[in-house]
Amino acid sequence: MRVTIRHLRAFVEVAKQGSFTKAAEALNISQPALTVTINQLEEELDTKLLERTTRKVMLTLDGQDFLQIADRLVSEFYGEIGNFNNTISRKQRLLTIGEATSIGPCILPKILESFKQGYPKFNLRLEQASDLEIEQLIKDEKVIFAVSSPWKLDPELQYTQIAEDRFGIVVRNDSRYAGETGAINWAEIERETCIIGGGQGTSNWGHLSKEENIPSKFFTPEIEAAQASTMLMLVEQGTGIAIAPEAIMQICPYPNLIFRPLVSPNVSRGIHIVSKRHKHFSQEARSLMTLYKEHAKSGFANGASLQLTAPGEQPSATQITNNAIAAPLAAGAGTHA
Repeated sequence: MRVTIRHLRAFVEVAKQGSFTKAAEALNISQPALTVTINQLEEELDTKLLERTTRKVMLTLDGQDFLQIADRLVSEFYGEIGNFNNTISRKQRLLTIGEATSIGPCILPKILESFKQGYPKFNLRLEQASDLEIEQLIKDEKVIFAVSSPWKLDPELQYTQIAEDRFGIVVRNDSRYAGETGAINWAEIERETCIIGGGQGTSNWGHLSKEENIPSKFFTPEIEAAQASTMLMLVEQGTGIAIAPEAIMQICPYPNLIFRPLVSPNVSRGIHIVSKRHKHFSQEARSLMTLYKEHAKSGFANGASLQLTAPGEQPSATQITNNAIAAPLAAGAGTHA
């Protein structure tokens, strides 16, 4: 048996966490599998690296010495892999990302020009699919990352929430609900013909189904529409009212439609950047992630009033400008999702 990066990474994680349970969770493996890996490493090195008690895990003297070596090797390994990925990325000059159809093509067009200013020779490919299909594309590494609104979390993936999107109704401006401002109660619209996007198993249905206090009528709507554009068209034609997240208004082509939030209960969905766990990104990918996050901070200017969910941080009322973003992009600014 040879010492591999898997053994080194497992040892470093246990040493840093001081716990097999926490380390196993961080590595996304079972605790017995982690124990076997550490035992293999100690056997190969012919020394005891960890002292295990019922309350905590401590490094032996040999373990303390070996931690410095292992930590350096793990960092160098992933650093070189990242450098190699950057080299390949620069050669290919192509980023393939995903956006869930539940979000709609309402984010990328607003940040594309800024990205192209920073990377004028770089091309983007956008894959659109349902939230579940998008997550499979991430696992298969057919997209680098995606923006979606998952209602179930996959342990293989990492989720970074960038915005909160509230549910409400979309109605025509001649509707009796259009004469007032502010929120409207779910109970007030129970007698209306309702249009809901998708059906059971879709993202919107999943978010609504988690709320017990929504009247049951809304889980068997009169009309289900697979596409947001179809929902909006039906409302514009007077067929009924749509129950949808507020972000739908960013792609609404009908000036006579308005949105009012629903309350009692308040229901919202999180918008996330989703990627594989422990994924190392190129500089260009990190910069594009930064643009998505900055766009969320601006409240998705010129569209729905999505709110950034960072604790204690208020969304900016200032629209993102191309010049403000292009400079840090050109310098390679970005954060790891």
